[in-house]
Amino acid sequence: MSGDNFHADSLCADGFTRKCADCRNEAERIRYHLEAPERARRVRERRAERRAYFQSTGRYEAA
Repeated sequence: MSGDNFHADSLCADGFTRKCADCRNEAERIRYHLEAPERARRVRERRAERRAYFQSTGRYEAA
């Protein structure tokens, strides 16, 4: 069981309550924001790889 989708809740028998959609979405928004530099770096690398490939095949000038 992962604690990512649950709140600690002393009123429940197992001690956890499922997070509401707003809480789950807020966590995802924060995670997405924190991972933005890594995503941008991967996009730049893929773009550079594609450009190098198309330049090597001659398709870059044709387009």
